[in-house]
Amino acid sequence: MNTRFAALRHSFCLAMVLMATTAATAADKPLKVFILAGQSNMQGHAKVSTFDSLADDPKTAPLLKEMRTPDGKPRVCEKVWISSVGCLGDAYTDLTEKKGKLTVGFGASNDVKIGPEFTFGITAEKMLGEPILIIKTSWGGRSLHTDFRPPSGGPYVWSDSELNRFKQRGDDLEKIKAEKIKATGMYYRNMIDHVQKVLKDIKRVVPDYDPKQGYELAGFVWFQGFNDLVDSGVYPNQMKPGGYDLYADLLGHFIRDVRKDLSAPKMPFVIGVLGVGGVKEGNKGHTLHFRQAQAAPAALPEFQGNVKVVDTAPFWDDDLNALHERMDKLNAKLNAAFKKEPSLTREAKEAAREKAIAEDFKPEELKRYKAGVSNGGYHYLGAAKILAPIGKAFAEALVGVEPVKADGKPVKVFILAGQSNMEGHGFIRADPKQNEGKGSLERVAKDPASADKFKHLLGKDGKWAVRDDVWVHYLDRKGKLTAGFGVKDDRIGPELGFGCVIGDAYEEPVLLIKLAWGGKSLAKDFRPPSAGGEVGPFYKEIVNRTKAVLKDLKKEFPEFGDRGYELAGFGWHQGWNDRVNQAFNDEYEKNMAHFIRDIRKDLGVKNLPFVIAETGMTGPEEKHPRALSLMKAQAAVAVYAEFKGNVAFVGTREFWREKDVSPTGQGYHWNTNAETYYLIGDAMGTAMKRLLMDVK
Repeated sequence: MNTRFAALRHSFCLAMVLMATTAATAADKPLKVFILAGQSNMQGHAKVSTFDSLADDPKTAPLLKEMRTPDGKPRVCEKVWISSVGCLGDAYTDLTEKKGKLTVGFGASNDVKIGPEFTFGITAEKMLGEPILIIKTSWGGRSLHTDFRPPSGGPYVWSDSELNRFKQRGDDLEKIKAEKIKATGMYYRNMIDHVQKVLKDIKRVVPDYDPKQGYELAGFVWFQGFNDLVDSGVYPNQMKPGGYDLYADLLGHFIRDVRKDLSAPKMPFVIGVLGVGGVKEGNKGHTLHFRQAQAAPAALPEFQGNVKVVDTAPFWDDDLNALHERMDKLNAKLNAAFKKEPSLTREAKEAAREKAIAEDFKPEELKRYKAGVSNGGYHYLGAAKILAPIGKAFAEALVGVEPVKADGKPVKVFILAGQSNMEGHGFIRADPKQNEGKGSLERVAKDPASADKFKHLLGKDGKWAVRDDVWVHYLDRKGKLTAGFGVKDDRIGPELGFGCVIGDAYEEPVLLIKLAWGGKSLAKDFRPPSAGGEVGPFYKEIVNRTKAVLKDLKKEFPEFGDRGYELAGFGWHQGWNDRVNQAFNDEYEKNMAHFIRDIRKDLGVKNLPFVIAETGMTGPEEKHPRALSLMKAQAAVAVYAEFKGNVAFVGTREFWREKDVSPTGQGYHWNTNAETYYLIGDAMGTAMKRLLMDVK
């Protein structure tokens, strides 16, 4: 009995020590605090009902998964708390606070809207992995020139055009001036007051907060502008370059004063540039000049490296806007007609409206409109498809830019191209419904028989490891290398094995530019220029997209800084669509050689190392003449005299796994076996490494 009691007491004491250690570790890091401020678009008018519109676009579908739980309900962030003022009541003057764990309902006016805060918090939580506090202060219809005017911006100065207009109308000028003095800076003061109130008693908002850990003002996001954009009285020269210089000057003062009043002299600052109307609208008159003024402070020497600009125009959705404008025009037409028929009942009007809409809109158009739009254009259409990526971009600008250690060496860039098997169909999760999970990455990484080769893919927490030295740019997706860069985010392709081998080989950061599309042939879709005939559209895509990424490398990956890049190699895994077509098959060897020469010429790297992975699905027992001839053609190119030492062929048939040990029986996709895809990438990476040694 005494022995058992002593053991229990020892276990209890050990548990208490571990709990205390965990608590101490959590308290070691100060609480990250982010401030989000602005007017109605910072409040946010995207209804939860518009979430579904993200699902049909590959650019936004992955974000939607993070916004919802597996059962489809809006996510509640367990490590993110928020205190918000300005969104309740009339949403213009209200100072009522709403606080709690971050979820939907912290947008404007009610519990069914979101603003940028929702995906900002989700993204920041994901990137930091630690508790976060968001302090949001936003009021609709507020200007920088008056309402948010910073103290060092001085008193409001009336323009001649404003004074003349008041005189012409016979307004009481003294009364107007007195009201303006009272209003000037009111919401700047409200903003600072609320932030200081929250920081004074953080535990009131974050129940688990320990004052001993302290807090860090980790960043400020400013998203405002519409009331300044449209005010021709304050900005009479808005149609001329420099017409909004006053705004740029005031915003510079705003940044300085916020940092001073919150005692955070280098607090990172993000300016969300107003993007209503999209990129095209930004090329027009006053919109162009206003956006330039908003971005201008970031170029000041004092703000270099600590003030960033996020252009929100690229997130605008032209398709949704076109539907919205058509609906607005139709409703305006109907309302004008109804005025001429005052005897029409409400029911008759609604029936006429429904009929007109059904005649003017196709069913799929109406579905997209209803699922995507919930407000006016000046509120980004009240579209979660627009506002959600904006919030994510704000967080990435503040949190995501951790500079790579600067050693002066350029980024090593490798292109991985091909069709569906370069996209990658290897299952990650061990789904019991998919042949009991056999052949999935999870299964091979945890199975004792294969774990030694794959255990490096798992972190200490059992989750998929994320490399901090290898990045991926795959069409509209990008990030640090981990499992999930296959055709979908639940699949892998050769990039994982390739990236691990190459990442281990270099001290410099590595970037994989992955360019792959399913169902494409070399003879037609990827046809190189020197092969004659029409140049393949996807050959052009490879060249143009590669150049676009490299041209904007610092913008695409700010963490690379100014180190530059070296285009170091090209990996190719393609062939099925040529393998099943005799004519395509017959010219594959010739086309492959032309492809290598043309890629090198068009990308400007004379002997760019090139690895060809065999189209070896169905394995060593393959007997079909076309399959054999295509694989022979792929191998033959690598032994051309001109390609000796700079082109390698990788046999892949040994990586074939039968369907009884794979998730599916899709032979053309290697039975969707993740081990196969990883081994192909690993072999390609190993061959590339040898080529690079030979080139040196």
